[in-house]
Amino acid sequence: GQWSAPVNVFKAMHPALNVIHYSPVMWSTMNALALSASVLGTAAVSALFLEGTSLSRGSPVDCSTSDFWADLLRDIIVAFISSLIVYAPVIVVVKVHRKTLGFVEDEGMRHGKLRRKLLVDVVLVVLLVAWILLCVVFLMAFLANVRPQDADHWLWATLSLFVRAWLLVPLAAGLLWWLFVSYTRRNA
Repeated sequence: GQWSAPVNVFKAMHPALNVIHYSPVMWSTMNALALSASVLGTAAVSALFLEGTSLSRGSPVDCSTSDFWADLLRDIIVAFISSLIVYAPVIVVVKVHRKTLGFVEDEGMRHGKLRRKLLVDVVLVVLLVAWILLCVVFLMAFLANVRPQDADHWLWATLSLFVRAWLLVPLAAGLLWWLFVSYTRRNA
């Protein structure tokens, strides 16, 4: 019915659903690694930003702040800035992977190009896996060394990022598409 187009736009914009869609130019492995790298990278960069304002487990209680709304706003801003920082390298990796080979008549040159493309893809996979492992180790060290209240701030920052990227942006895109189609149908 009338909601099938916005639902399809939501599915097309949702990061997790993009991984399972077939792509002729992108391996599903590379899609999954890019998604994992962006999710864990954003969580790790958020932890890095919050580490400067977090207190260690042995800190006195009077060193902490108690303004919930100011802390929540800071957490949301940290998550937004973290996502901007992390998405840039992930976008570069995806763009490098998606480069097409172009037409080559000579079979020897074609095999050489294919070997170079495979080598670049292997290097990208190794770099993404190394980045993911680094993020996981950093997050474990961060969560092991901060107070539970600061771990909660990190969790709020990360959850605000997921709500924005995995729910609000796809929903807004679907609703805008629905409004555009409805407006166009009425005025056509």
